[in-house]
Amino acid sequence: TEPCGQMPQITLCWIFVFLLAPCGVIAGEIRSSVDPFANLENSEQGKLAVRSNFVTVAPDREAFKIGTDASFHINSKVGGFLLVFDIDPAGNVMQLFPNQYSGSIGTRSTVRAGDTIIFPADNDVFKLAAASPVGSGSIVVILINDPTAWNEFLKAYGDLHVIKNDSTFQERLDGLINKMSLPSSAKTKRNLAIAEARYLIVK
Repeated sequence: TEPCGQMPQITLCWIFVFLLAPCGVIAGEIRSSVDPFANLENSEQGKLAVRSNFVTVAPDREAFKIGTDASFHINSKVGGFLLVFDIDPAGNVMQLFPNQYSGSIGTRSTVRAGDTIIFPADNDVFKLAAASPVGSGSIVVILINDPTAWNEFLKAYGDLHVIKNDSTFQERLDGLINKMSLPSSAKTKRNLAIAEARYLIVK
């Protein structure tokens, strides 16, 4: 962390420009990683969740120049709780939402059927801007109706930093998908929906 006289930034593939926060710059580690969503996309549960088309995500444009603001539009046909992840062009994974800065101030955790959510929300305390490396990345959205699991991901990965422990994250992600794929009962109704959108970062 470095003192400075301007708004702080967390610099990874995306730059989070904080509007209300202590001044400082935290530089993320750039590293390659195995795609933790591969198991999800190849599993029968994951394929069904993708084919359901219950949730969709789209960037506000196909390509972002470095330094320009960005936002993503998420539409859901079912109610639940959002998990939003970024896989940058270098293969680094970051949980964009939930995070410790949005909370009840900006982006809503609860999605109602038919909602369209814009991330970041206008009243979030940060903006999202494109940063290097250039190339193709993707946004993965998972919609669940398990508030306990949602809070676990918030506590574990809500600091807007690269997720460094691939194996632990993989186990947590696989466990979530397996849990949400169990048959619903009279007391417990499980919703699982998954969507992915590609984007480009250019100079």
